[in-house]
Amino acid sequence: IRDTIPGWTRSLTTLWAGLFILLVVVSLYYPAASAVSKSGPLSQGATLDGLAYLSKSNPAEHSAIQFVKANVDHESGIVEWVGEWFDAGLISRSTGVPTVLNWPGHEIQWRGSSDPFQDRERDIERIYQTQDPVEAKNLLDKYNVRYVYVGPRERDNYGADGIEKFGLFMDRVFNEGNVMIYEMRN
Repeated sequence: IRDTIPGWTRSLTTLWAGLFILLVVVSLYYPAASAVSKSGPLSQGATLDGLAYLSKSNPAEHSAIQFVKANVDHESGIVEWVGEWFDAGLISRSTGVPTVLNWPGHEIQWRGSSDPFQDRERDIERIYQTQDPVEAKNLLDKYNVRYVYVGPRERDNYGADGIEKFGLFMDRVFNEGNVMIYEMRN
């Protein structure tokens, strides 16, 4: 029996050593493979401009962002679609112009409660959907908003039926492709 124990120990040691070497060899594959796969985009015109993709996927929105950057001061407010992820608040976060609300979950995370902005999402929905220009203007005044952004997300989420009313009390200051921006008349 004493002669079989060292044999088992040697076999287990050899097995563990083999598994360890296999794990090390397999783990060395990732750095090499990732270096090859991740360096490909660098040769394809990669940029630090986070909006470069937009100039190809939706040039009208890209132009609208450039327009807002050049023509809207940071004291003016803009209203746009409210959502929970990447596309929400695209204009506001790309330009620095404040919006009424764009990412409720993020606001709750930082404020701990939805109390400070509880009615805002419903009000923004009303701004886009109501066909009553007085109601829309009163809601825009409530939040001190001078600009209304109408793009594909606004139409997809709020419909297009209430869009025409903005022309009754606002000026269309940007119109390209599927994007319009309205400014409150003085």
